[in-house]
Amino acid sequence: MGYHIVRYLQKEKEKRKLPLKYLFKRTLVLLSPFKYSLILLLVLSIIGICLNLMIPYITKLFVDAIVIRDINSLVNSAIIFIIVATAGLAVNYTRSYLVPLIGQRLMLNLRNSLYRHVLTIKLDYFSRTPTGKIVSRIMNDVDSIGEILASGAIDVLSDFIFIAGAMFIMFSLSIELTLIVAITVLIVVIIAFIWGERARKIYRKVRESIAEVTSKIEQDVSGVLLLHTFIHRRTDNVMEFQRLSRKTLTSSISAAKVVGSMGPVIRLIEALCYILILWYGSHLVGVEKITIGTLSAFYGYVGMLFRPLITLTMFYGSFQSALASLERIFNLLDTQVEVREGTKRIKIRGDIAFENVTFGYEPGKPVLRNLSFKVNRGEVVAIVGPTGSGKTTIANLILKLYEPQEGRILIDGVDLREIELSWLRKHIGLIPQEPVLFSGTVMDNLKIAVPHMSTEEIREKLKKLDLEKFLLKLPEGYDTKVVEGGKNLSVGQRQIVSIARVILSEPSILILDEALSSVDPISEFTIQEVLKRVLQNRTCIIIAHKLSSLRLANRVLVIMDGRIVEEGTHEELIKRGEVYPRLYKAHFALART
Repeated sequence: MGYHIVRYLQKEKEKRKLPLKYLFKRTLVLLSPFKYSLILLLVLSIIGICLNLMIPYITKLFVDAIVIRDINSLVNSAIIFIIVATAGLAVNYTRSYLVPLIGQRLMLNLRNSLYRHVLTIKLDYFSRTPTGKIVSRIMNDVDSIGEILASGAIDVLSDFIFIAGAMFIMFSLSIELTLIVAITVLIVVIIAFIWGERARKIYRKVRESIAEVTSKIEQDVSGVLLLHTFIHRRTDNVMEFQRLSRKTLTSSISAAKVVGSMGPVIRLIEALCYILILWYGSHLVGVEKITIGTLSAFYGYVGMLFRPLITLTMFYGSFQSALASLERIFNLLDTQVEVREGTKRIKIRGDIAFENVTFGYEPGKPVLRNLSFKVNRGEVVAIVGPTGSGKTTIANLILKLYEPQEGRILIDGVDLREIELSWLRKHIGLIPQEPVLFSGTVMDNLKIAVPHMSTEEIREKLKKLDLEKFLLKLPEGYDTKVVEGGKNLSVGQRQIVSIARVILSEPSILILDEALSSVDPISEFTIQEVLKRVLQNRTCIIIAHKLSSLRLANRVLVIMDGRIVEEGTHEELIKRGEVYPRLYKAHFALART
């Protein structure tokens, strides 16, 4: 089908920056199915924090026991240390199992949601968005946020609890030393905040660059036959891919520089904190304000304190990358879906009426202009006209792929907008000019239309319709393997499978968008004979570029610039028409060459 590119929509800002509050709320919705697992993870984290906070304090008791040579206290401290360390290992093991488990399930749910949503998006989105970018959002962006979202909230909360707990214990041990530590922590927080804003912008560029590379690969692999034909383009394509790859590399290196610069800065501040603690702590030991064990405990707490600080800053960078991915994912999830208004499930017999329909893919550029015509139940109507006159657009509107800006379309006297979308499409069969097959076998593709029918029933039905003989000519008949898109079959073979698939579903209304354009003349004649039998008492609209299809039609509508300019049978239009005879003669002359 000739889907039009919606140029004005390209001006829209797809990559809009979403506010943090909005991202936070949407993220909570994503995490809600895992609330009990996350609560368990939080409980384990708090237990782990308590156990970790005990270790430096036990070290203090251990050192003080050594200094005063208290063997009982020394043994008791060692036993407590062993128990705490063992319990910590058990908690950390359980936690390390839960984190990836939640992350993988989150990614599964998110990918499923994105996939389901993509199948409902309005067609104009696909006209303006490269397939590779959509694939990148579903795969790369989801990968980047999996475990970060699953464990991130718990990690951040746990680290803050740990920092608060450590500061409280240190404050109880020595106010002076705690102030030194607090100042250094504040410096780290300020630096991390400034650094994080820069990181988010860079990570957004990285994700965009990865999406461009993915899109380029998808486009070139899909068009590899054309690239083999225009071999002189190969060098240009390689250079373009290298340019995009270099762009991705540059963005990634910039991100790595930002991430890498933060670690050494924090380590430097940590080293400065150690020096100040040891220098001033030694003075406090000398004046007997604190014990050597207390100084040892402080040394341990500072080491433990800076680990979550470093983790938080590193996580902050990763979180900025995840935010960039979340923006792209939520933008995709917020993309407008098909209009699914209408709840009526009428008995579709096949009467179609266009009443003053105006429609355009771009504002101010109508393809159909105040168009009105009727197709009666059981009638076969051919719509002919030059390229771009609006023939395929009529089929798109009947299928409710788009909605008219003005006027209305009626099916059996009911406005199309009032009919349930799935019910409508269930009773309309489309045979497009470019057939679409899915991976599997030919029989798998046929069963898409009639999943309730057995293989034997399908074969019997196609045999009665005289279509089986075409399918049996395929390399392995019904068991012929179909690769992605049916690329291992000729266009004609794919079209025959597509025709058979639609006919099996017995639609009330059948739309042929030049369905026989790629079939050889002998097969075309035979299939037309089959269609004559199938179309009895069934409404059919034939979008005809190839005027040989007109032998099936009872009536012909000639459309130009979105308006019906002539109407009648083939013979009537040849005699009294103006546009139609010119089209017919041009086709006839082309057919003879």
